[in-house]
Amino acid sequence: MYTVAELCELCMQAAISEDFTELTRTRYERTVKRILKFAENHGYVEFSEEFAEDYIANGGSDNYGCYKDGRYSKRDRLRFMNLFREQVYEGQIIFRVYGKTRLEPDTDYYRNELEMFVRYLHATGIEENTVLAYRFPVYRMFQYYEINQIMDTSQITVESMPDLFEYLNRFFSPHGGLKNALCGLRAYARYAERDDLLSFFSTLKPRSEKKIIPCLNNEERESLVDVLYSGDILLRDKAIVLLSLTIGIRACDIIALEFDNIDWHSGTISFVQEKTNNPVNDPGLAAVLNAIYDYIVNERPRVSCKNIFLRSFAPYRPLTDHSAIYGIIKRVFTKAEISFDKRICGTTFLRHNVTTHMLRQKIPQEVIASVVGHADVNTTSIYMSADDKEIAECMLPMIKCGVTDE
Repeated sequence: MYTVAELCELCMQAAISEDFTELTRTRYERTVKRILKFAENHGYVEFSEEFAEDYIANGGSDNYGCYKDGRYSKRDRLRFMNLFREQVYEGQIIFRVYGKTRLEPDTDYYRNELEMFVRYLHATGIEENTVLAYRFPVYRMFQYYEINQIMDTSQITVESMPDLFEYLNRFFSPHGGLKNALCGLRAYARYAERDDLLSFFSTLKPRSEKKIIPCLNNEERESLVDVLYSGDILLRDKAIVLLSLTIGIRACDIIALEFDNIDWHSGTISFVQEKTNNPVNDPGLAAVLNAIYDYIVNERPRVSCKNIFLRSFAPYRPLTDHSAIYGIIKRVFTKAEISFDKRICGTTFLRHNVTTHMLRQKIPQEVIASVVGHADVNTTSIYMSADDKEIAECMLPMIKCGVTDE
């Protein structure tokens, strides 16, 4: 049996062997000190499940001479206890990046039905993100029928739909959220060969809103460029923002970008879009390629990974999802003192910005669609709504009208 002190020492040795940065090792050292302090205050010497559960539950309380949950969360305490458990039961500490837990129905019947539906979606060849998007509303539908003791999908009727959608409104917004949920429900109706449900879902047309997204003005753009070349941000963040700002690459495609996608001789970036499956072959532009090269040579961790952009802290893995890209762009915008003004400061906003900028330069829509990877050329026309200058040019001149006393 290991002592708590021995496990703390082994954990630090594993962090060093993984080539963690000095900053990361310092954070681990602080956590180890808190664990040792907790063990001392509570009379623990050897590691046990009792110690692990006690530390997870109470390790963030000031009453025990440790720290508040607000700063050192229960999730972090659980992570370290899992590292200790791996050493005790598996004989090795392995650093992992844990994903989000998927929600599952309570009953075996609906769990199996949901699993079969997901297999059906995978067989159709749609992207994993779409599979997850379709899965969630179907899970909520099954949850509703479990609550109402309807334990067979053959008992689901069109008459029950109003109550179902009243329940779904708790989880989906009345505009875009419910519209996306209907896509998943229609997919399930096709899978289950329920023409009655498919017909009902197809008649529902949630009201959609097309928001006018303001673009960067000249002052904001200059401020953003100044920050990008100031040397005050990570080289990785600079390259990511430039990719989206100048070429309009989506977050999912930035995360998936690999070394093989860049042809340094021709100066192009080629990849298949995750959202549309459309191949894209963009001119890399010198500024973007130079930023990527600078990151690879001077900042990127020396690890064997085909993805270009990695986490800045160990363990060095590819960025998890679009929220990581959103956080990077938001930090850069904040540093540039650009007001959000209800704008979503992610790659969607920057795609709008670059597309509108090209429209103002009178670049043909076919060329713009090719650069940003629109599946349909007509999609580019959506960005006309953001171009106030183009709208102003379309306005008819006011005609002077005579005014009478009548």
